[in-house]
Amino acid sequence: MKSLFLILFVLTMFTQCNTAQSVEAELYYIVRQPKVKVANPPLLILLHGLGSNEKDLYGLAPLLPDSFLILSVRAPRTISEGSYRWYDLKFVDGEPVGNVEEQEESRKMIVRFLEQLKNKHIFDRKRVFLCGFSQGAIMSYSVALSKPELLRGIIALGGRMPDGIEEKTVTKKNFDKLEMLIIHGSEDKVLLLEGARNCKKIMEELGIKNEYHELKMGHTINRETLDLINTWLNRSF
Repeated sequence: MKSLFLILFVLTMFTQCNTAQSVEAELYYIVRQPKVKVANPPLLILLHGLGSNEKDLYGLAPLLPDSFLILSVRAPRTISEGSYRWYDLKFVDGEPVGNVEEQEESRKMIVRFLEQLKNKHIFDRKRVFLCGFSQGAIMSYSVALSKPELLRGIIALGGRMPDGIEEKTVTKKNFDKLEMLIIHGSEDKVLLLEGARNCKKIMEELGIKNEYHELKMGHTINRETLDLINTWLNRSF
């Protein structure tokens, strides 16, 4: 999804004054300030997929709720110029298998990032959301299941459960205040639909409130996806 909304992104960079930041040089990110005056805005953090960068999902920022402070984060590991990953991925017998050690390192980085942001930005700590696509969705699940107290909710787009997440890791957590929006393409050939259905099943078993949608699309984000995201974010948060 490297070229998703590229034109929107370019136009946005010309029409909005935004800044690039880093937290202790671990995670680089770009910022869209709230478009309306909000004393304590909700925070939405965008996590891109494998091989992309922080500019990718940032192209969605002009189309997301005006009241949100939005940060789009770059994954910490370089594949090539402009191409980054949260963890290495290999295919074994046709199935994607992630590097569990790198995934865990990235999870810890995101957790530190969330905890340190209060020193950099003003936002409502009770309304913090992650929105991830593909590998970014997997990282969103990983953070939410391990540190639900840091989040109000996550939006998982074209994702699946993280590798190495064991039942004992999450069963003792309190998920009462956590909600999820899960959207997946019925024609996704990169991360198959069964993975998203499995996520929904696990969230229900854990008692996590979730809204689930299967859309007629591949491994991408379309206008219907954006409409569902905006409706969900504006509904009760």
